[in-house]
Parts: sequence; structure tokens; C-alpha cells
Amino acid sequence: MTPRERIFMLTEREITENFEDYKKFRHLYIAAFPKEERVPVKYLMKHGGESELIACYDGETFCGFYSTLTFGDVTHILFIAIAEELRDRGYGSALLGLISRRYPKNRIILDMEAENPSAPNNEQRLRRKAFYEKNGYTESGIEYVWRKVPYKILIKNGSITE
Repeated sequence: MTPRERIFMLTEREITENFEDYKKFRHLYIAAFPKEERVPVKYLMKHGGESELIACYDGETFCGFYSTLTFGDVTHILFIAIAEELRDRGYGSALLGLISRRYPKNRIILDMEAENPSAPNNEQRLRRKAFYEKNGYTESGIEYVWRKVPYKILIKNGSITE
């Protein structure tokens, strides 16, 4: 069985200020997202049941994390990241699967940098889009610019309007 065919039995743990692997989470957050895309971590932690910041584990191995914000039947994936040494092994798809199972009746949206042939990371953007499409996400038709970076909103389980 190849790593991509492996069935993951991931567990989830809420990330709080007292989280045992807070340093691992923080390091991954800083390494995976450019400064202009990050927000203070305190804004990602649980607020009134609407937001969640969740660490994912394969056994005792910290695999990555995701952050969501839910309003009604729309769950927005704010951030999702896999530990660098575990990338390209199926963990990203496994985390997206966890989110889908956690919110089975919700439309799930996420933002990604829009493709741009002149962007230095355009190849990465194209690979990221293909990854999300492979996991059931489609373009919503909504695009915007935040902090001078163009984004597209992708969606799973329905449609959305501005």
C-alpha cells in the first residue's frame, strides 16, 4: 500500500494557549504562510463556537492543523497546513476529509491565491488548485484582493454568492 492509498486514522485536538504542541503549531503556521497572509493566532482560537483551531495527529505524530470559521451552513477554511516532512503523503486530503465529516451538511469554502502566470509561485498555485479540485472543490466565481494578493474562493457542497 502506498502512502497515498493509506487509510488515515487521524485524531484532532483543539489548539489553545496551553496546547502541548503549541511550538510545533506556531512554527508550522509561520513557515507555511507568508507574513502578509497571517493573522494573530488569538483570532484563530475558539470564539463563541464559530471558529476552531484544530491540530491533527497520526498516532502521536503532529501532522498539521486547520482553522475554520462557521456561520450557519457555511464553513470557511481559513488556514490548513501539513508539516513539511509529511507533505505529499496524503495528509492534506485526509485533513480536508476530517473537515468534511465534521461539517457534513455545510457548504465548505476556502481561499487560494489566484493563478497568475507572472507570479513567482504560479506553479505552486496551479498545483494547489489541482489538489483542491481533486478533493471535490470547485471555483465559486468569487475573486477578491486582500493585502495586495489576488484570491479565488473555492467551494464544496454547493454554491455561494458574494
